[in-house]
Amino acid sequence: MASRMKIAIIMGTRPQIIKSVPVIYELLKRSLDMNIIHTGQHYDRLMSDIFFKIFSVPYPKANLGVGSGSQGYQVGEIIIKLEKILLESKPDAVIVPGDTNSALASAIITAKLRMPLIHIEAGARWYDMSMQEKGRFICL
Repeated sequence: MASRMKIAIIMGTRPQIIKSVPVIYELLKRSLDMNIIHTGQHYDRLMSDIFFKIFSVPYPKANLGVGSGSQGYQVGEIIIKLEKILLESKPDAVIVPGDTNSALASAIITAKLRMPLIHIEAGARWYDMSMQEKGRFICL
């Protein structure tokens, strides 16, 4: 008998959590083996944990606890911490929404590990290059 497909969903910000909810519902409906990983980019309870409760989705199995810091720090820490989890859990595919430091780091490490990446982006386009993350992330 074939084993269930293993999917990792990586998120780190409030918008990523919200964008992931319909995907999580669908994965639950299909009874896929799902591993939600939170990078901790948004770590305040009102910016993160509360949304898992409001939308009745499973809490993350792992929180990388990256917290505040420069873009380089956040991306680097996520890559380092996420690599270990992905190597241990060996997902068949990784889903990452958005255009955040969490998304960029996830794209880099999945490419290096040669893991399939599913990128979801449905956010607003402000065309304001001065915003920290908007306009600087190129969909891979």
